[in-house]
Amino acid sequence: MKNTLIFAVSALLTFTAAAAETILFEDSFDNAKNWFQNGKNGKFNFSDAGKTGKCLNIINADNIFMCNISKTLTVKNGAVLKISFDAKGSGSLSINPMGRDAKGRNTQYLAGKTFKIATDKWQTFSYELPFAHKKNNALAILALRLNFYKDCNIMMDNFKITAVEK
Repeated sequence: MKNTLIFAVSALLTFTAAAAETILFEDSFDNAKNWFQNGKNGKFNFSDAGKTGKCLNIINADNIFMCNISKTLTVKNGAVLKISFDAKGSGSLSINPMGRDAKGRNTQYLAGKTFKIATDKWQTFSYELPFAHKKNNALAILALRLNFYKDCNIMMDNFKITAVEK
């Protein structure tokens, strides 16, 4: 029994190590080149008041203000994506991942998530979603859009996207 338990634990540790997370994108907002503004409403600022150095500060009074990652990310079909970030302030934001084909055309919208931020202290937010490209099992491209809604004053830091491939 003892040897069986040791083997089972060893096998589990080996499996866990094989399914390690790969960082696809991470940004502590020290480099504005990783993001671009897509929308005319709101302010897209970088502040020195981040949790770790600089941070993104969105102040939005009207409508939806969008910003996008300015890089395309290659993701294998079937990977589980984890999106996480630190935030403080008040307002609502949604993160909307989109699958794109090799030519950069949107082929599908993936399950996004809306976060309601209401804290004056830095807090970590995250969610996971499966990445399944509908057309085939080839590599697909991930695009990501952040929507900040009316009456936002949100500071965001330590944004990260990781993938666990099966």
